[in-house]
Amino acid sequence: MDISKNALLPGTQVIMAIDKVPNDQKLILFGFTIVNNTFVQSPFNSSFTVFTTTSPKTDKLWIILIFLELMALFLFFIGLYFCLYCKFRKRENDKPIA
Repeated sequence: MDISKNALLPGTQVIMAIDKVPNDQKLILFGFTIVNNTFVQSPFNSSFTVFTTTSPKTDKLWIILIFLELMALFLFFIGLYFCLYCKFRKRENDKPIA
């Protein structure tokens, strides 16, 4: 069976594969404790715990992004003002000849 395709395995094959792992390694890998000669998963010693933390870098990136957006908006308005000023300014040399 090719295991590189992320296919679902039947439960019997999973049990056979887990039975090949030594008991002490099962304790470490799956976070189990032994109660009455059976494995019971301990909620305090689980290796499947997901930690969700936000790094301070993401907070700083939002501040930098807001600053860059404000700078781009400021430069856009300066460019718009300059274009409108150049278009509508009165020139003294452009007097009519007649």
